[in-house]
Amino acid sequence: MTPTITTTSQQPYTSPLGNGTFTTTVTVRQDTNHSCCRQITTTFSLQLTVAGTTQQQPSNEVGHLIANIVDKTAKVRGKPLWISQLCKNKDNSEVSQQSRALFTANGARRPAARDLAEQLKGDRLVHVETFKIKAQYRNGQGFGRLAIDAFHAILPLLNGGDAYSGTVLLAPGMPLDCRDDYPKMDDEKAARRLQGVYAGYGYTVFVDDYAANVRDYIIVMGKIV
Repeated sequence: MTPTITTTSQQPYTSPLGNGTFTTTVTVRQDTNHSCCRQITTTFSLQLTVAGTTQQQPSNEVGHLIANIVDKTAKVRGKPLWISQLCKNKDNSEVSQQSRALFTANGARRPAARDLAEQLKGDRLVHVETFKIKAQYRNGQGFGRLAIDAFHAILPLLNGGDAYSGTVLLAPGMPLDCRDDYPKMDDEKAARRLQGVYAGYGYTVFVDDYAANVRDYIIVMGKIV
């Protein structure tokens, strides 16, 4: 059985909230639905120091990120698993939807991705499934950028052979458990709003199915880290 591996990094944190430590904890385990994937579960937490003292406050979770490392070299009977499990499979998992938007059922790049040879050439790809900052840490406090930058920085440092450098893919959209916070925002409006946020983090649009009016109605963005 492939082991579960945990990696942790810390960095100083300074802001109007106070000074302290921002911690990124990543656990990587075998994905239960796709044998070609390793699931990355990332937790971001903040521990502040009481002003004027060295006493630390309790650590609070700021947000979390879930992603998958897709191994394009894994095969069964000589056939790549990622093609059969992600490109041909019609399940609604985030990694499958992103894969189908980028690749045909045979694993070739779709016409919309024909200029992305360099970005998609690796033996592995990272697909972000969910990225959420808790409500009290949103609205211009900078935790979104701090967290995504920390995620990018820890990928090459992952333990147990999971270290990764290459393209990170994501599809901007509202997490299901945030819909009650924005009752008047439909899926496309949420995707467009978050597209701008991720563009600020250095991501570019790879595929825009809303504009093309095809398939899963998804925007896929990517960044080489």
